[in-house]
Amino acid sequence: GDVTAENGELGALLLDPENITITSDTFDPTDLSGGVFWFDPSNAGTVTLAGADVSQINDQFTTIGGSNNATQGTAGDRPSLLAINGRNALDWDGTEELDIANNNSINTSTSDDRVIMTAFRTSGDVTTRQYIYEQGGGTNGYGVYIEGNQLIVGGWRNSGSSWNNYATAPISANETYVIALNQDRSANVMDVWVNGAKITTFTNVSAGQSSHSGDIQFGASGNSRLNGGGDPGNCCNFTGQIGEMIQYETALTDAEVKESQQYLALQWGATLDAPGENYTISLEVLENQLAGANITLQAEDNITIDDIADDSLDLAMDGTGSFTLIADNDADGIGTISMDASDAIVTQGGDITMTGAVIDVNDITSNGGDVTLSATAALTADVINAGAGNFALTADSNNDSAAVA
Repeated sequence: GDVTAENGELGALLLDPENITITSDTFDPTDLSGGVFWFDPSNAGTVTLAGADVSQINDQFTTIGGSNNATQGTAGDRPSLLAINGRNALDWDGTEELDIANNNSINTSTSDDRVIMTAFRTSGDVTTRQYIYEQGGGTNGYGVYIEGNQLIVGGWRNSGSSWNNYATAPISANETYVIALNQDRSANVMDVWVNGAKITTFTNVSAGQSSHSGDIQFGASGNSRLNGGGDPGNCCNFTGQIGEMIQYETALTDAEVKESQQYLALQWGATLDAPGENYTISLEVLENQLAGANITLQAEDNITIDDIADDSLDLAMDGTGSFTLIADNDADGIGTISMDASDAIVTQGGDITMTGAVIDVNDITSNGGDVTLSATAALTADVINAGAGNFALTADSNNDSAAVA
């Protein structure tokens, strides 16, 4: 798989859940209720440029906030744009910030629930304190920052006396991450997720969150509260890139958080950690990947492509991209790649590779890309259309069949 290693490279790797299902169910952030803001700098229609710098990025939600745009009026404090995973992200060099005006949907009223999600990429410096996002001040608020090779995500109430919930995780230079904070007052739970895995659960938020009219900032801290206490003050600008930034005022289920993390990871090229779990991925998310994307889905056991409504998984990958499915990654002989008998997987010249104990597929069309199917037991492929590309089929000699176009 092509795990993103440098700016602009394209790829994502889903690491070893037990089973993966690709479903026709669609997903984007508007599918979830309670949207407060959604910023996506790869959507050029939402970005206002002043020269090469971003002076405003518009909120794409309209249900609650609708006008929670992030702005910067000072020319020298504006981020620029740089690609992560082939998509324009906000690029920060340690001097910029974007601000949202205080408002009831984010911070100037009490809130029972809160969800904060973002995709970002670190620079070469992960030791200096750097704020990716913060809202509130020293008394109440939420923050996402880096310090001492750690990612620090959390929130606090009453200067930490009611709750001071910060989760930490190791972080590396020049890597892409997706995070989520999910606060549910009725369940008395605040979860923190990093790269698809729930890393910490707090059970002390039954009081909810009080209003907190301090700054709402991306890329810096105005006023905040550090893990362990203390206000960093107006400082701590971020160096790196930030992709999508999403906030809800309604708590999500674990399944919804996972789906959101999968969406962000595939958009921005993060590596998801999900050992031992079953994952469902939207066909729409895969079809929205760019032509140069190199996507690898890897499972310990089975990869199942559900019946596709229009009978085709149409991928944009051209000769610079690829689509790889790996079943039975633990090599215990249990792992099937399967799809409906009427469906097809199609790329626009991108290579298609499948490995597993059993492969049972219908129409594999690469339009000039190489097709490689390798099974340790049975292999069935009704149609393989590689065009000018190469194809290779490997299976137990008594269990292989294919029609080649």
